[in-house]
Order: sequence, then C-alpha cells, then structure tokens
Amino acid sequence: MQFGSFAPVKDKGIDVVGYNRNKFIALQIKTSKKHFDRYLPKGAQYSYWWEISKMLHREILSENVFYVFVGVHFDKRERNAIDYDFFIINSLELEKLFADRKFKYDSKNQKWRVEVYLDKYSNRFLSAYDVTCDLSGFHNAWWQLVR
Repeated sequence: MQFGSFAPVKDKGIDVVGYNRNKFIALQIKTSKKHFDRYLPKGAQYSYWWEISKMLHREILSENVFYVFVGVHFDKRERNAIDYDFFIINSLELEKLFADRKFKYDSKNQKWRVEVYLDKYSNRFLSAYDVTCDLSGFHNAWWQLVR
C-alpha cells in the first residue's frame, strides 16, 4: 500500500494531511506546555497539558481529523526533553470527551485545557479534571491512522 503526506500551505488548524489509496486523514498536532513539579496532580509521576480553541476545534471537526497530542517529558533537574508520549484521538471522540466535561473549559478564552497525567499507582494516563477519564487507550495509538 502506498502512503503519502503533505503540509497545507495555509494552516487553518490542520498541520499535516496524509493519504493512501483508500482515504485522506488530517492531523492537528499539539505540543504540550511545560509542566514541572509544582503543577503535578497528587499521585502523578508526570503530566502534560494542551489548550484547544473551541472555535478552531469546531471548524476542523470530522471523522478523518485526528489530534496528535505530543507530551514532552522533561528532566526535572536539567529541564530538557528526555522522552515523548503521543496521544492520538479522533476529533469526534475528543468532541464527546469535551461534551462529557472530561476536561476543564475556560469560557472567558473559549478554550479547553486538556490535562493528562500518568498515575503512579495504576500506571494509567488520566484526565486531571476528571480522574474517571482514562486516556491510556489513546497512548501511542498510531494504528488509528492506518485503519
């Protein structure tokens, strides 16, 4: 099977478009903000957070649009990147999580704050806003992009 990709000339929320003979997919890539010790939820080994604009999210919402949340894991002492985690979530699935209030919404700035942490007891990636929301199934779920 042949695959290809390209970056759109004008970025309106889509960073990369990939294709094969069967379909096109679009990726919105978000890199985590820096999180150091003082921001860690209780019981967390480490955590990540991203902001998602409500307006932009609604514009790109589609079954063929995926968010790739890149979590940059920092060394606490040296404060440099030592590892990465990737969370691949279909935009429609993310919309359900937003509707179910699994993440904090800032109504003043019209943005969701997606916060994820690795729980040191269960070894699962959980939403810091709603700990019943387990995001481990999205962790390194690259298979979603080729099915």
